[in-house]
Amino acid sequence: VSVQKGTGSCLNAGKTAFDQACPFFLATTGSWTLTVVDSQLVDATTYNLKSRATDVAGNVQATPTDGSILWDSTSPNQSFIINVGNPAETANAAVNLVLTNSATIFEYRSGNNMACTSATWVAYAGGNIPYTLPAIDGLKTVCLQVRDAVLNESPIHSDTITLDTTAPNPAFLINAGAIHANSTSVTLSLTDSTGVFEYRKANGSNCNAATWTTYPVGTIAHTISGAEGTSTVCLQVRDVLLNESSTATDTINLDLTQPS
Repeated sequence: VSVQKGTGSCLNAGKTAFDQACPFFLATTGSWTLTVVDSQLVDATTYNLKSRATDVAGNVQATPTDGSILWDSTSPNQSFIINVGNPAETANAAVNLVLTNSATIFEYRSGNNMACTSATWVAYAGGNIPYTLPAIDGLKTVCLQVRDAVLNESPIHSDTITLDTTAPNPAFLINAGAIHANSTSVTLSLTDSTGVFEYRKANGSNCNAATWTTYPVGTIAHTISGAEGTSTVCLQVRDVLLNESSTATDTINLDLTQPS
């Protein structure tokens, strides 16, 4: 190590006794600084430091001052995933960055895409790191960089996830758009089934009390009210992320009377 104060310096690397160390003169009272040379130290090794003062009259400090440093030059190499289980999609812009190993993390910074270098360092509080994705649906890239207590910085890591907050289209037709029906057994056909995972249906215009059912792909069987006249059916759909649509309705005229 090099002991520096004012304009003086001396190299003491590898020295183990005071008689091997070169003297160093302080021009003023105060502290002195150890400047560590990386190439002379071994990572994860504790180095003992010892100093002894001698005044201008030659009086030597009776008990040397002891200290030690742990040399740590290893950067945390912290990977992460977005949300537990590393899903491909999310319906919520509020996500969690799940660390694979948080043992040495002191601070972190995160950002959209790979813009971590312009982000602000934040104290790491432990556990998952909360993060908010940009609100527009689509594929998102999040970057994360961490550092330890001695400010060794990790590489920048990233992960991706698709934000999907859009519900499927609930529009449908009864009996393919027919005006009349001569049976209470009808079919409901979606005009666009893209992304539909489950549906619920009911007679009337309110589906809230109905049970969600897995979408079978194709037409949905339904039984309308037995009373002749106009029958209203409601339908609601949702995707695999449980984004729920609004409630759609359609009507058909039930006519069970034979001509005379």
